[in-house]
Amino acid sequence: SRNIEDGVWSKIGLDASTIEHMNKNEDALFIPDVMNYLSNINGKIYLVGGGENECLREVEFCLRVLSKPYNIIKEWVY
Repeated sequence: SRNIEDGVWSKIGLDASTIEHMNKNEDALFIPDVMNYLSNINGKIYLVGGGENECLREVEFCLRVLSKPYNIIKEWVY
């Protein structure tokens, strides 16, 4: 998250205190190739697995920035 530009943060839609917390966190968001990978996906996207407020949330942020619709299958999220 330390490398995310202000314009991208505004697309994600998080409040300033959440952004500040993420930027000070030691295990801040860093997904080098995910944005490129996700931007090439066409069709339905289903998110499964991963921690609801951890890696799954990070992929959600990426999809929101890319304006890609997605569905979460809650039964497969922890």
